[in-house]
Amino acid sequence: MPTLGKYSDVARSYNGVNTISYQIPESISEDGTHLLIDGNGLKLFVDTKDEEITRIKFNVTDMYNPTYPGTFQGFEFGMHWKGNPSYISSFINARNNPGKLYVSKGLVEYSAKVDRNTHELVVTLSPGS
Repeated sequence: MPTLGKYSDVARSYNGVNTISYQIPESISEDGTHLLIDGNGLKLFVDTKDEEITRIKFNVTDMYNPTYPGTFQGFEFGMHWKGNPSYISSFINARNNPGKLYVSKGLVEYSAKVDRNTHELVVTLSPGS
């Protein structure tokens, strides 16, 4: 099964990018869903299996929180992921058009959906990756 990368490699790359506001642990010892960041209205969840990342999910309470894009870009820049349109396009489109789902596909797939109670970005592998 393809994954987004080995957790320790992703964490090392992410923690080395200067756009981030929060560091994440260098390793995770168990499979499952892990809450890695929970601060200032930003939550970052990572799903792992056999030390590999299968999904990354961000939830925010403030659509204009400046830490949100920088935190995601830490993953995008650190791992050289490219979407067309990019994460930023998907998220801005979702923010400006509540209730609609925006998906962009490249090496990884970004989906963003915004409504009155949920502001979410999910990162998975694109079909066929």
